[in-house]
Amino acid sequence: TTGELEALVRILIAKGKSHSTLLQVERGWDAYEGALDIINNTPSADDEGYNRSVSFPIFSGLFVVLKMGAVAEDSGHTYERTLCERFVEQARLNGDPVHYGRALAMQAETLGRLGLYEEALSVVDEIRGIYDIETQHESICKAYGSDRVAQAFTHSVNFNDALGRTEAAFDACRYVVDHLVPKSSPGNIHNMFVLLYAVVVFLKENGQALRAREIFQLRVVDAFEKHFGSGGSTVSKPMFKPILMLLDLQ
Repeated sequence: TTGELEALVRILIAKGKSHSTLLQVERGWDAYEGALDIINNTPSADDEGYNRSVSFPIFSGLFVVLKMGAVAEDSGHTYERTLCERFVEQARLNGDPVHYGRALAMQAETLGRLGLYEEALSVVDEIRGIYDIETQHESICKAYGSDRVAQAFTHSVNFNDALGRTEAAFDACRYVVDHLVPKSSPGNIHNMFVLLYAVVVFLKENGQALRAREIFQLRVVDAFEKHFGSGGSTVSKPMFKPILMLLDLQ
């Protein structure tokens, strides 16, 4: 039945997320691919009652483990680009901005890593037209673990910087720090770290290391201590001290 299919897919997605968090990328890949294979080969996946959005985290999960080196890609990153295109089209048809925004963010990041910065920025502009952090942030984090749509604006810092558009990169930093960060969940430290990392690096490289340190200390380090304590854990925690030390050297 569609209900049983959805339950099985959710279990495999949870398994994939767990392996990815533990940096067990090949096992994460197997779990996500297994979920996709089941959907592609199960007749009930074509039933009108099947909730297609259940499968969207599979695309996002495959994208994450792919970046972590789960499989070898060809020079044109054919698999990755095809994965993005498929996700964007399926999410567009679904019509939910939570998933469509995530799909576009995935596409923007892929284009940026391939050096297609102008195209990547065009996708970010499209995201700006559909993304509302106040109504979508919680749902995106629930579906994908962190707000990967908001993180597209962080990537735009790098895209603009690579094109030599320093002022545009500063504008992107201000948008992230002044608009997105205050409205993001303060206890989702992984999301906050990813949201701020490119901003911190760019500010440091452009003479604002002190400002970068203040932001990182308040929004990441202090927030981690508040919500989890010194004994808490998150995947980015080992990077806290080295980043603060690097910023102190400036």
